[in-house]
Amino acid sequence: MAERQASGAPEAGGGPVDHELDFRGILVFVGGLLAVTLVVMGLMWGVAVLFKGSLARKDPAPPALAEARVPGVPPGPNLQPNPSADLAAFRAAEETELATWAWVEREKAVARVPVERALEIVASRGLPAPPPMPPPAPAGETAP
Repeated sequence: MAERQASGAPEAGGGPVDHELDFRGILVFVGGLLAVTLVVMGLMWGVAVLFKGSLARKDPAPPALAEARVPGVPPGPNLQPNPSADLAAFRAAEETELATWAWVEREKAVARVPVERALEIVASRGLPAPPPMPPPAPAGETAP
């Protein structure tokens, strides 16, 4: 009566036992995996320290003067501190330019005229006639 019971049947001491599992092999595998992981993490830490040291050696020494250590304004493009005020000033300058008389080139008699007056002049004189269209090229000839 010392026969082995069927797999999955409870033994006298407790629950079912699977005799095909090698618990010692599983523990050795997990232990080895943990050891390899720790070794790799240590190597990565060493490489990081090495690279950090080489980068620190390449950096220039800080300047001796305190004024040189104050960070300055980086070169442009810089953000506008108050864009709405800048836009309002720009539009006011444009409106002033569009509403005033001024010489553009006095030697060539070219002047800037306010927009309202320019519209009155065009309305009274009319637009110039467009230039005549060139005659169509005969079939078979190419245009120069």
